[in-house]
Amino acid sequence: MLYEGGVRVPFVARWPGIIPAGSKSEEPIVHVDMFPTFMQLAGVRKVDQRLDGVSILPLLREPSRSLKRDAIYWHFPGYLESYIPDLVWRTTPVSTIRRGDYKLLEFFEQDQLELYNIKQDPGEQHDLAQQHQQLVKELHQQLVAWRLETGALMARTKTAEELANPAIRQRKK
Repeated sequence: MLYEGGVRVPFVARWPGIIPAGSKSEEPIVHVDMFPTFMQLAGVRKVDQRLDGVSILPLLREPSRSLKRDAIYWHFPGYLESYIPDLVWRTTPVSTIRRGDYKLLEFFEQDQLELYNIKQDPGEQHDLAQQHQQLVKELHQQLVAWRLETGALMARTKTAEELANPAIRQRKK
């Protein structure tokens, strides 16, 4: 789910007089950048919550700029699954950090870390985790720190009692 095929999509914006016509930027943005952008456009200076994203307004005005952030994070602590015959797929809980050209994925169910250089390998075909163990360690520590800082929810394994007793399953919803 959090491979480039799931998160790398174009973003198109048109704003005559503000966004230069025909401009293009390679700066990565993420959906959580929209709220701070709209806040800045509306003149809202502060809200009583931590914002995960950053305003992309400077980037829209000057596409050659960078957003001056260290990393982008994604967190998907759940499961999705297809029940359509002949179209079988399943996702598992995962967290991801992209810093520069590198992206680390942490798959919780498999207790597995994968590392990709997405500039050289946008199809994420070559896991570099074994070749860059120090970078894997640094990115993983940064990802864990971000989850703790944000209070990210984590998937958990159900107990045997929860699985066996429908009344407990209903109570926990």
